[in-house]
Amino acid sequence: MSANFWNNLQPDTKSKLEEIAQIKKYEKGEIVFSETDPFKGFVVIRTGKFKIYNLNPNGKEAILRVMSEGEMAGGPLIFSGAPNYPATLESIENGSVHFFETNQFKQFLKSNPDYQTQFTTQMMQFMHYLRNKTSSLMLLNLKERLMEYLHQNGAEHNFIQLKINKNQLALLLNATPESISRTFKALEEEDLIETKGETYKIKKPLT
Repeated sequence: MSANFWNNLQPDTKSKLEEIAQIKKYEKGEIVFSETDPFKGFVVIRTGKFKIYNLNPNGKEAILRVMSEGEMAGGPLIFSGAPNYPATLESIENGSVHFFETNQFKQFLKSNPDYQTQFTTQMMQFMHYLRNKTSSLMLLNLKERLMEYLHQNGAEHNFIQLKINKNQLALLLNATPESISRTFKALEEEDLIETKGETYKIKKPLT
């Protein structure tokens, strides 16, 4: 996953960014921006969880990512010049974001060239994540995709709760809720994962 937007910042840089950021609050189910909306700036998750997704012609969601504190949505568009957001960002629980308006943020980058390099690195990490996700959906079976999701969320070392419910996880992994439940059960029966209530831990990797 890409790095936390606020990590490794010099104190004065962080303070300046906080000064230009607008805090916006959202209730569960509210839309932050919609696919094809004019691009006005990017957001960094402040509290809560959000999903970023596309809709197919039949209105079915294809979740690209579930985002939490410190993660960024829309950042690459700062450099791409694209006029519209390519996906929809929606809150899946009450939360808030820091919003960075395009022109104001570009001016900030010009005034802080050292930070511009760091920001560019974050954009490359984000694009790397999306490329890996596309490859995962194309090349891995559901067991492998589910184990990869657990691994990415720290289940190799600790029991974790899912960031999202199983219906949303199914959308994220391009599966059905029923197949997600069956796959969790199969992984447990094969002694690959351990469960405690609604938490999960990887016991050993797939071979």
